[in-house]
Formats: sequence, structure tokens, C-alpha cells
Amino acid sequence: MADPRPTRVSSSTAESHTLHTHCGCASLSSKGAWPAETYQRYCSLLGRWAEEESDHLNRHVCPDEIERWLFAPE
Repeated sequence: MADPRPTRVSSSTAESHTLHTHCGCASLSSKGAWPAETYQRYCSLLGRWAEEESDHLNRHVCPDEIERWLFAPE
């Protein structure tokens, strides 16, 4: 039986570039589609940042909030 997990996950080039150049995430490719393992690391990173920000703001911050802050137009 084939493994149902995706082998590549799409990410926008703009998001990849932002993470790579502005956030210092050199291990995340800046070229777009990531292998599933890379996307897992990205999701874990968002989770850690959300926990840190939750502590800092004294309220619950979700990982998708961090993602919105990262990629919202200025």
C-alpha cells in the first residue's frame, strides 16, 4: 500500500523568501515547494514562536496568527 502522506508541500516563493532572508531560517528552502519533512519543521517553528508570543502577551497566540504577522502586507 502506498504511503498516503504528501512528499512535497507547496509554499509560496514569497513566504519561503521571507522566512529564509528575514527570519534567518536557512534550513527552509527559499525556492518554493518543500518536502513534507521541511513543512513539518516549519509548522513546529510556528508553534514554538506562538508559545513564546503567548507568554510575552499573556494571551493565547495560535501558529496561524504568527503566520499572518509574518506575511501580511506592510
